[in-house]
Amino acid sequence: MVLKDYVKGRTVNNKSYAQFNGRSLYDCIDDWTKRWNGYIPEGDPLLDKTQSRMFLNFTRNCLISYLSKTALKAPEPKIIAINKKTGIEDKQFADILKDLNKYSLNEENGDARFLESAIEASVKGTVIKFEGYMRTEQTIDVPTKFDPTTGEIKYKREKKVTFDNCFQKIVPVEDFYIPNPYQIDVQKQPFVIWREITSYQEASLEYGDYPNWDKVPQTAYLLSSEPTTFYRNTLQTELGKDQCEIIKYYNRFKKGTLHAVIVNGVVIYSGPIPFKDGKYPFAVGVFERFGNDFFWGMGFPQKVQGNQDLQNTFLNMMADKTFNSLLPFALSSDLDDFVDDEVLTLGKIRKVGDISKWQIQEWPSVSAGEMDMMQLVMGLGEDDANNVRSAEKQNPKIKGKMTARQALLQNQEMQAKLGFSMSYMEDFERDRTALRLPHILQFYSIPRIEKITGKNGQEVEKLMYREIRLPETTLSNGKQGQKILQLTGKTITNPDKRKQIGDELSQKEAMGYLSGVPTEALNIAVDTFTDYNYSIQIVKKSSYESTSILDQAQRQDFANWRLSLAQIAPIDAPKLVDWVSESYEDFDPDEFKPKQQPPQPGQDQQAQLGQQAPGSQQQPNKQMGAKKLGNLATAL
Repeated sequence: MVLKDYVKGRTVNNKSYAQFNGRSLYDCIDDWTKRWNGYIPEGDPLLDKTQSRMFLNFTRNCLISYLSKTALKAPEPKIIAINKKTGIEDKQFADILKDLNKYSLNEENGDARFLESAIEASVKGTVIKFEGYMRTEQTIDVPTKFDPTTGEIKYKREKKVTFDNCFQKIVPVEDFYIPNPYQIDVQKQPFVIWREITSYQEASLEYGDYPNWDKVPQTAYLLSSEPTTFYRNTLQTELGKDQCEIIKYYNRFKKGTLHAVIVNGVVIYSGPIPFKDGKYPFAVGVFERFGNDFFWGMGFPQKVQGNQDLQNTFLNMMADKTFNSLLPFALSSDLDDFVDDEVLTLGKIRKVGDISKWQIQEWPSVSAGEMDMMQLVMGLGEDDANNVRSAEKQNPKIKGKMTARQALLQNQEMQAKLGFSMSYMEDFERDRTALRLPHILQFYSIPRIEKITGKNGQEVEKLMYREIRLPETTLSNGKQGQKILQLTGKTITNPDKRKQIGDELSQKEAMGYLSGVPTEALNIAVDTFTDYNYSIQIVKKSSYESTSILDQAQRQDFANWRLSLAQIAPIDAPKLVDWVSESYEDFDPDEFKPKQQPPQPGQDQQAQLGQQAPGSQQQPNKQMGAKKLGNLATAL
């Protein structure tokens, strides 16, 4: 069954499609990746010996500009949790899910993983991410004693957990097989297959403990011919002795679900998909869609391939013309002076019969009209690519220094230009997060066996749930600090036990504050994970480049507008100043606040007794107001 579907999926990938200009998926990926890398093919030594073969990195530079504005930070998810029993939205549990997702992304450098996804989608048109869970252990020798004189060493052998969390991994588009290229939703595909070639050692780390691993042959064998692409270089027809071919098969529409893993032709797993949500663990994103009925997306190199080829052609022709104009050639009508030198070499004496029969000629250089045409070609490329560099240039109508309002409007214009393509990556990140969350709830609910120090200093093994720490995050009071989420198995109803856990959490918070880090500690029972339904949205434009200068300009613009209305609608000016000051990360706003003057003798007593001179009621009220504000500032 797997072989039959495997052949069908390969056939789909090898077909030619009108969306690809009559090419196959492999041909497009080969072409697009070459353009991304500025690939210069080898020329014919007989025909192209003196011709220029330069490649102008227009495609790569445009993509780098795009990615630097939109993909250096992963989009921010917005999670909505609904209690199944009450049907009421629970913001606290939604915040917990957001923290768990953030923690899992921090473990694998989530921003870097999103940048990888954006590059893959932009270059190949389509990005496919596998969302899974992995626990890897490494056996290490831990030195207990070492004599540097004799080199004698004593050690103990231990197992160290190197990774134990959710993870995401890019699946090369050319290694992902589907049966229906006109179904854009991967979860609706009848089956999906992920083919992977890796080393035997890497495969053994992942599958070495599976029952049939000892039957996997470690010998070379022939493969069906694979189409070549730029990153693969050569046609692979033979698997090396130290390599493994892994076929991972997923089918949601059999009775239940079916997942099979075949390594070098040996089935080492056949059973249900090991995720409770029952979905394919793959999220698919595109750079831009060809249409609403085609699985794969259009890569940016195809969008500008006409401009890229035109620029390369003009650049090489003008370079050749300029080069030839620098090398004069000679014509002679004297047949006796046969000279077979291709180039007249300086300092070389050549004897001729009649010098008057020789004439030195020069090729014309590049004309002004040709230069103008080259500039037009470059300009057309910039316009067709919708390059973000055009949005970075200051509007010629703006004279002098740009105001905060003008800077914000220009930044908004740039985001509007990039919004169409970026919306597809935001949809991809939503789908990927929708796979990540159920995996978190499934595997974080499983306690881990950890060694702890028991009585008499002896190490004992105990089932423990993980403690999650999120540094530099926003606490419930709005401050930046550390958040600790302590997972437990069941909801605690015993009052004494609840008080004990509350005291432990308070102790952790106090230790954090003593070390100078505001800390918030919470206890969460994993048996409550199944009490909620949740949905995921992506905060639009949350991955766009956000600089402190733009943040300052936005806050200053709001402050100027709000202060202009202070006579009509009063405002807390000191609080507004503090809010604007938060955008200046390199400065401490408290340094510019006036120092509080110590109270004058007897002033507190007068304020308490409300003593005031006859006919002067307004002045003491002002003093009392200032007194209260000062006490509030001291408390804060």
